[in-house]
Amino acid sequence: MVIDNLWKDHLYEMDHLKGGVQFRSYGQKNPLYEYQREGLKLFEQLRGEISKEVSNYIFRLERVEREPQRKVNNPRLVHNEVNSYSDQEIAAAPVRAAVQPQLVTNRVVAANQPVVKTAVQVGRNDPCPCGSGKKYKKCCGAV
Repeated sequence: MVIDNLWKDHLYEMDHLKGGVQFRSYGQKNPLYEYQREGLKLFEQLRGEISKEVSNYIFRLERVEREPQRKVNNPRLVHNEVNSYSDQEIAAAPVRAAVQPQLVTNRVVAANQPVVKTAVQVGRNDPCPCGSGKKYKKCCGAV
């Protein structure tokens, strides 16, 4: 968290530096060199701040001990058929048949009737059904 916050601040400062370094060219200085030099200073400051903040958090850490696990004396039944704390109840639970969900669509399909294709499918390299003698892809299939 410390590194992320300080890194975001560093990137904001680098954007600010990029906008202001162009005016250094009026003073006969190379803006690229000045940007690199100032950027290195800002990065060194970032590293120092990160180490300072992390060490502050490390010295403020406190040891937290876990609470002992409490044993449940009266386990309750889940859904009135399975005991959540023993496997014996699971084996004795009644097995229910799986219910098939019904798919609801806006199409009306007759039950148990196969779909029949009436149109003959012509392949691209088959002779054209119009009788021209050409391949389907060169005749009617080219349209």
